[in-house]
Amino acid sequence: MSRPATTLSDHDDRQLIREGLDETVIVEAAAGTGKTTELVWRMLNVLASGRAAIEQVVAVTFTEKAAGELKLRIRKELESLRLRSTDAAILQNLTGAIQRLEEAHVSTIHGFCADLLRERPVEAGIDPLFDVLTQLRADRLFDEAFRGWLHRQLESPPEGVRRALRRSVWSRDGRDTDDGPIDRLRRAARELAEWRDFTGACGLFSVVLKPVSNTAVAAMCDGLEHFGLGYSWGGFESLVVPGQMPRSFPPKLEGPMLRLHIGLEDVEDLKADLTRGFERLHQAS
Repeated sequence: MSRPATTLSDHDDRQLIREGLDETVIVEAAAGTGKTTELVWRMLNVLASGRAAIEQVVAVTFTEKAAGELKLRIRKELESLRLRSTDAAILQNLTGAIQRLEEAHVSTIHGFCADLLRERPVEAGIDPLFDVLTQLRADRLFDEAFRGWLHRQLESPPEGVRRALRRSVWSRDGRDTDDGPIDRLRRAARELAEWRDFTGACGLFSVVLKPVSNTAVAAMCDGLEHFGLGYSWGGFESLVVPGQMPRSFPPKLEGPMLRLHIGLEDVEDLKADLTRGFERLHQAS
């Protein structure tokens, strides 16, 4: 006795991914739920319908291994779909896609950006023969640069380095003792290198309002355009969360508290957004 076919609870969403080719779709799902499968089918339908050529398709993954596997999977499904198709136009589109599959941009974000830079080296102001460092090579290069910098600094250390070297060993969790002065300097240097392209800054702080109703606070926060609702200890997006000061905290504050994380948006836009928010707060009070 055959078992009846089971319809997945997200069947309509999967159909939208595959067939909603005129719509922009953002998919969020856990690992192993079939995101890659639906992505491949969406690409197949785009190519089969002639909406785009294979060289106009971009698929970005996290690792080179995943990119290679994705390209093999696309080739396999293209061949399978071509064998099953009878429409002349679809056959022509699929055949062309298979023949030019190596022109497709299926790679990591590093590989995709490198391709763009190699196509426009003059505009980017870089050597067209540049090479993308692997993580292993990047770590080795950083360690060499840090050691060279440290040796030069130790010949006549400035006050900041002296202060860092004078600090005692500190453990984050009470067990790890590999956190001496040199380790802290290396970690700080790594963070500076990773954030070197950011010209702005972010901040986290809280403000306590005069006694107002929850309705007034909601009116202020719900209308903010540049602040999302959420917690953050750092990042590029500005966020706000209303809340009350914990009762165990020594000061007895009567009004509500706003926790603000300032991101990298334009400062004037953020100030104007908060000004309009406080106006709504006063109107609703």
